[in-house]
Amino acid sequence: MIAKTNTGNSLYGALAYNQEKVDEGMGKILVGNNLKEVGIRLNEISAKTRTHGAHEPIGTLYGFTLLVKTETTLKEGFDMVQNRFFVKGEGEILYNYNNGLMAADPKVAAQNFIHALDSMPRLLEKYKPEYA
Repeated sequence: MIAKTNTGNSLYGALAYNQEKVDEGMGKILVGNNLKEVGIRLNEISAKTRTHGAHEPIGTLYGFTLLVKTETTLKEGFDMVQNRFFVKGEGEILYNYNNGLMAADPKVAAQNFIHALDSMPRLLEKYKPEYA
C-alpha cells in the first residue's frame, strides 16, 4: 500500500485505516520513505501482475486509488502483454503518466503516480471552457 499519513485531522485515524486495509488483505506495507524500494515493488507489479483487461487497485496515494491494468495486443503473431498504471480521480476519471507505462529505473518508477497527479491542474484548465 502506498499512502500518505501526515495529512488530515488525525494521524492515528490515517494509520488505523491503512492498517485495517493491510489486515483485510487489500494492501501491503511498503517502505514508503525509500523511493528505490517502492520503485522496485512497482516494477515487480508491472512484471508479474495479470488483470486480464480489468483495472485492479494496488494501493492509494493522497486518497486516490492507484490501479494497474494488463493489456494484450497481437504483434507479429505473438501476444504482447504490458501493464499500464493509473490514478483514479473523481467521477471515474483515470490519470496516467508516460501512457501508464512504469519506468524501469526504481527511483523514477516511484514518482510515476506523483507525475500523473501533477497533470490534473493542466487538464482541468484545458477542459474547463467546455464545461463552464
